[in-house]
Amino acid sequence: MSKFFLKLFIFLLIIFQYNYSFSLENKILFKILNKSFTSIDFDKRNKYLQFVGDNSELSNDEILEDFISVNLFNESYLNSNIRYELTNEINKIYDEIIISNENNNKFIENDDFKKIIIENLKLDLIRKKIIQTYLESKREEIFNK
Repeated sequence: MSKFFLKLFIFLLIIFQYNYSFSLENKILFKILNKSFTSIDFDKRNKYLQFVGDNSELSNDEILEDFISVNLFNESYLNSNIRYELTNEINKIYDEIIISNENNNKFIENDDFKKIIIENLKLDLIRKKIIQTYLESKREEIFNK
């Protein structure tokens, strides 16, 4: 009888392991210029958004739209001749986020998470700079109307 339970236990472990592995599958969510963006990338963006501000009310659809947006702007930036110097601004904003979060007992978990924050800050700043540049180029037109 104990061999039966041992076999059943092993069988159940295998099934649970398979289901767990399947649920962690990295799925392609969208592509931009043949570059794939996956569920793991989305999870990193989500984790970043939750860390940098009060974004707990955002739905997955809103986060996905934001994720697509920053990556569209980034691809546009990479394919343009324009380059922005963002290092100082990224470091300044990063330091402000860390101080603010330490006051709220939220801390950087590890170096990988720090890289996720910095990369996402860069994406956000690129989007912001492109929009600012565009609006500035249309400033006269906007204010004349």
